[in-house]
Amino acid sequence: MPEAPTHSNCDCVEIAEAPATAAIAEAPATAAVRGSRIPAGPILRAELAAFSTFLRWTTAAG
Repeated sequence: MPEAPTHSNCDCVEIAEAPATAAIAEAPATAAVRGSRIPAGPILRAELAAFSTFLRWTTAAG
């Protein structure tokens, strides 16, 4: 994932594609999302298809 922004007034999230893990061959690649203010904090993972659906829903909501 990219490094967090250096300015402190950012309420941003970072999104990156996380590749499938070798431990679970059937596991698909996922979208990894985290808050940019806490780079070592928790990461939300979602399958790419589900995340794409979520993004379409949020942008259609206006």
